[in-house]
Amino acid sequence: MTNKISFVFVIILAFSFTAFAQTAEMTSASPIEFQSAAYPMVAVESHLSGKVVVAANVDEKGNVTSVDLYSGPGDVCPGITRVDVVALRDSAKDAAMRTKFKPAKLNGKPVASTVMLNFEFTPPQRKPKENSTAPVSVGKYTIVGERSEGVLNHKAVSTPTPIYPSAARSMRIGGPVKVEVLIGEDGSVFSAQAVSGHPLLKSAARNAACTAKFQPTLLAGKPVKVAGVINYNFTP
Repeated sequence: MTNKISFVFVIILAFSFTAFAQTAEMTSASPIEFQSAAYPMVAVESHLSGKVVVAANVDEKGNVTSVDLYSGPGDVCPGITRVDVVALRDSAKDAAMRTKFKPAKLNGKPVASTVMLNFEFTPPQRKPKENSTAPVSVGKYTIVGERSEGVLNHKAVSTPTPIYPSAARSMRIGGPVKVEVLIGEDGSVFSAQAVSGHPLLKSAARNAACTAKFQPTLLAGKPVKVAGVINYNFTP
């Protein structure tokens, strides 16, 4: 008798939950006045550009309570703290904090939510310097900067293994992923972009590439930026 009563009770709960899920209506928060982000002078001077994506946490009154960086600018790695990079990120966060929203609603009642906002930074056109030169290809890498004679000395110090995404592993998705990287004068990866491979694997490969470390590349005795490719292979 006890088992029978318990069984009926579970069925009622399941039915009630299903009925609630079918009647729930959610509307997303939307900006009332979208604030533009100021272009920091330090970023203009370095000609840094790209999209910064932030996650704005909006309360029931439509006010932004906090802002978290999601990505950017462009393909710059999350751990980069160069002053112009930080300036662009802070500018996007500040604009998001000043934005007023019409709050999200659940069944007609205002609720807190998170909204993704994109801020595109496009620097003004500038005239190229008379002494500037195009990137120089040396082996499988590209020297970014001035043309000079020298030997490319480029060695990996640390190349962490990507974390295999659980969704990709469960579906036995694997294969190669190619990540194009820009390596700074100090040997750290400044930016990374996965240009080939399965979509479920690209983010993991890019994250691993951003944490790689190389010996500084010297050209004529001076450290230079280099652009190259890191290849990863996922085996399910």
